[in-house]
Amino acid sequence: MSKITAREGEIDDYRYAVLQPFGRHWCAYVGVPKNHPMENIHWTTLYDLGLNSPAVNGGLSFSGVPDGLENHTGYTWFGWDYNHAWDKHNQHYPNGEKDSNIEWYAEAPDGDVIMGEIRSCIEWMNDSAGKLARGEVSHQDCPRCKNEEIAKESLIDFSAL
Repeated sequence: MSKITAREGEIDDYRYAVLQPFGRHWCAYVGVPKNHPMENIHWTTLYDLGLNSPAVNGGLSFSGVPDGLENHTGYTWFGWDYNHAWDKHNQHYPNGEKDSNIEWYAEAPDGDVIMGEIRSCIEWMNDSAGKLARGEVSHQDCPRCKNEEIAKESLIDFSAL
């Protein structure tokens, strides 16, 4: 078992990053590039669409651009964290006394586990992107879905956009 360290990389056409954006607990992110079917979709909308979440620790809990990845313009990042009650934790006593307010934070998780979850997320994204591109899922409040409905109704081909 090797503890994770901060890292960034690319698998297929996806970027990934493992960071401690708040200085204490670890988070993993996978970024989709511009024009990807999941671009700019909020992570909660994925549940509304019936796409649910990849097999990652606690499910998705973030979409957008996280702290530390602002330099990767053009990506929509989806992320999850390793700071749940079931994650292994350290206790920190701010005043050095056991009766003071306890701050707890997760230990660095296993690197192989996180990289496996990143690969699982990418597989899920490929599957979800296919469903979105084929129109197998849609959401009435989704601007992308609304534009496709308008295009179908007006016979304008938006597939080249």
